[in-house]
Amino acid sequence: MSDYDNNNRGAVFQPFDDQKFILQGKLDIEGKEYPVVVMQMTSKNGNKRLEIYQKMGAMFAETDKTNEKAPDYSGPMDLIEGNLRVAGWKEEKNGNHYLSLQVSESQSKKDNVTELKPAIDKEIIEALADDNIPF
Repeated sequence: MSDYDNNNRGAVFQPFDDQKFILQGKLDIEGKEYPVVVMQMTSKNGNKRLEIYQKMGAMFAETDKTNEKAPDYSGPMDLIEGNLRVAGWKEEKNGNHYLSLQVSESQSKKDNVTELKPAIDKEIIEALADDNIPF
């Protein structure tokens, strides 16, 4: 068992070849609307399935970085109760690009420049099919 603490951390990668974003919209659940997207995927036995994902938050490019350890993207976590934000750092390993993510309490812009880059769990690094990441 690893001593690595991945609480409030994660990473996002390019989709697999069998994953395709196909629909977006809103879903009303008991009078409350949720923004959702639908992805088409193929199971191991070859069957197609549709998966519904709910928006958790949004990240925006940090255009005024004054510290190289500051995140490249950040924004509010809409889905989660409390005053949380998500930050993302551009990463690359073995020629594959991804974003490492960290969720934390919201801070003022002045405090963001002292934030340290999160540790990355080496087990979550996966090989990606291509380098068509939009950054």
